Amino acid sequence: MSLLEIENLNVQFSTGKRTVHAVSGVDLRVRAGESLALVGESGSGKTVTALSILGLTPPAPTCRVGGEIRFSGQNLLGLSESRLKAVRGGEVAMVFQDPTSALNPLLTVGTQITDAVQSHLPGRRRRDELRGRAVEALELAALDKPLERLRQYPHQLSGGMRQRAAIALAIAARPRLLIADEPTTALDVTVQGEIMETLGRLRRELDMALVLVTHDLGVVAEHSDRTAVMYAGRIVEQGPTQQVLANPQMPYTRALLDATPLVGAPPKERLRAIGGAPPDLADLPEGCAFSPRCPYAIDICRTTVPELTRRGPDRVAACIRTDNGLVINGTKSPIPASFSTVSKSSVNPASSPKVLARFTDVALHYPVRGGLLGRKTGYVPAVDGVSLDVYSGNTLAVVGESGSGKTSLSRTLLRLEKPTAGLVTYDGIDVSQARGRDLARLQREVQVVFQSPYASLDPRMTIQRILAEPLRVHGEPVERDRLARLLESVGLGEDALDRYPAAFSGGQRQRIAIARAVSLRPRLIVCDEAVSALDVSVQAQVLNLLGDLQAEHGIAYLFITHDLGVVRSVADEVAVMQAGQVVEYGPAERVYAQPKHNYTRELLANAPRQTAGAL
Repeated sequence: MSLLEIENLNVQFSTGKRTVHAVSGVDLRVRAGESLALVGESGSGKTVTALSILGLTPPAPTCRVGGEIRFSGQNLLGLSESRLKAVRGGEVAMVFQDPTSALNPLLTVGTQITDAVQSHLPGRRRRDELRGRAVEALELAALDKPLERLRQYPHQLSGGMRQRAAIALAIAARPRLLIADEPTTALDVTVQGEIMETLGRLRRELDMALVLVTHDLGVVAEHSDRTAVMYAGRIVEQGPTQQVLANPQMPYTRALLDATPLVGAPPKERLRAIGGAPPDLADLPEGCAFSPRCPYAIDICRTTVPELTRRGPDRVAACIRTDNGLVINGTKSPIPASFSTVSKSSVNPASSPKVLARFTDVALHYPVRGGLLGRKTGYVPAVDGVSLDVYSGNTLAVVGESGSGKTSLSRTLLRLEKPTAGLVTYDGIDVSQARGRDLARLQREVQVVFQSPYASLDPRMTIQRILAEPLRVHGEPVERDRLARLLESVGLGEDALDRYPAAFSGGQRQRIAIARAVSLRPRLIVCDEAVSALDVSVQAQVLNLLGDLQAEHGIAYLFITHDLGVVRSVADEVAVMQAGQVVEYGPAERVYAQPKHNYTRELLANAPRQTAGAL
């Protein structure tokens, strides 16, 4: 008997005169101790499905939920709010993508966990008993020094430690089902591996079922038993993970696989981005929702909605073409070139590149203050004696865990931090001492694309104002045609100029951020985790776009990232940082093929090399 059974789940959001069909006719089963991965692009309905299980969708009439969600035979949609609160956290718990949203910044970690335990256990419990349960939860979540962590606040923990604390909070009452919504997005590969191993161990030790919501197919391949692929609110393929990834029966699944950057891929090989964009869920196309983006689509695909049909034991897929014998396994019938906008190629426009930016024995120490007067009591060495070169028209990728110093190093080039020691130069200009014309040139020729496309665009400004601002600052003419051409260069239309950032998806916002960065025709762009929070399909489009801009304009990139698969597809040279120092530095091909440092080998060992063993 299944622990969780979802039948014909439908979720609709009403926004004015529009009705958004976020989830349509979803059927899912999860057995005790099993791990099910929900995969798909942003807007596919996977997170709404997960939230519906816990009753966390908005109330009617804004949101209407239909169908059945049975947990241990009990329909959760028919429960009263008080009974649902007892299930929520006690029997079914959730780990969110951002641990800061799950942890109260005003309470210690220990207080939050003991409160959770008390609220889900019958009767009053002794203080020492609650404290013991909190320590046990932290130990289960593999958080070191649990007694010390009990007294700490969330801001005193690193990103990976906060995620472990959020997991401890979720499992403190020993739930039978854990829902993890993108639990490793934007985490380093080593921390990502540790978090997923922790979830897997908890699943085995507690016989707990796991619903994993993610867009990372490398994580899916290694940490899920079964996979359900969602597109436009529907399940389009479902089955055992290794079978789904090794022999997909839906072109959309194959396209997601091809868009995933992998460590084992050839260097600087162009990714197969999925053309177009997901459909508007308030105005779905007739027929198969994927047909406008599918290279296999024929006339019947555009008029008939495919039903899920059985493709073997515990396998279903929704595709008219594959149902009639079309084979899309890459080893038998390669995906047509139309899945990629341009054929794969290595981009390196500079035949004799020169040093454009140079870090010479750079150190950056942050002061530690204490006492009532806030006096300096010591220093934290964020960067310690780093020497690197960024060549014109090339990409230098700086890789390392959180806290390794890679972002702090880039901030010295952007004049956001002044080095404690050493020298940072751009084309002969001493960055920290630049004044007058040198400063204006530096600010014009060195641009940045930040990690979050949501935080980097002013929500009160139209896209036209956002793109025009740097042009006005540097005395450039601001013409609508010029701004429209900027948007066209990143794959967006002129109609976007009159809209606000809230009207765009994360991937589209990142394209706008890139358009702003290239508006002044820079020679160097700092990409600080610029694709880490994007879906694999959007990530492939953005990486290909960056490659196109580099090939066309000879732009150099300082690429800050923790994703070694992404590095493989973009980097000419790689610098590996650990504890503020560069432990390995050289051509990307050599670093990947023959890593010299143990830390580099550890990073490569933790990175996914393929999305399924049979691929």
